[in-house]
Amino acid sequence: MRNVNEYWFQNIDNFAMLPKALFANPRYKDLNSDDIVLYSLMVDRMSLSLKNKGFRYNDDIFVYFPIKEIKEILKCSNTKAERTLENLQRAGLIFKKRMGLGKPSMIIPLPYEEYKVDENDTLSFDPESDND
Repeated sequence: MRNVNEYWFQNIDNFAMLPKALFANPRYKDLNSDDIVLYSLMVDRMSLSLKNKGFRYNDDIFVYFPIKEIKEILKCSNTKAERTLENLQRAGLIFKKRMGLGKPSMIIPLPYEEYKVDENDTLSFDPESDND
């Protein structure tokens, strides 16, 4: 049988990280899970651009995330995809520059506001907890 821990570490690049601050910080209370997932995927894509010396605008790394692709990833309608981008803009998590002429907008994922989580953090895994 294959070692489970070995599997996770060998495949770590197949996962996008979800910042706990986006769930815990009251500043982001209006974000839903789709908003957070999309932001995380944008940051993940940005990190690839950074590694590959990719797209830059005024020295900031940006990503392309066309509505069509957002719809496919989130399995949602056009309206929901656009609303998700609006939610991220309103929360100050992305800067979007329209390119016009039917081209996808340039999106610059912005840093999120850190949030100190105490030792009673409900977002951490506690094997002793019976909370289901």
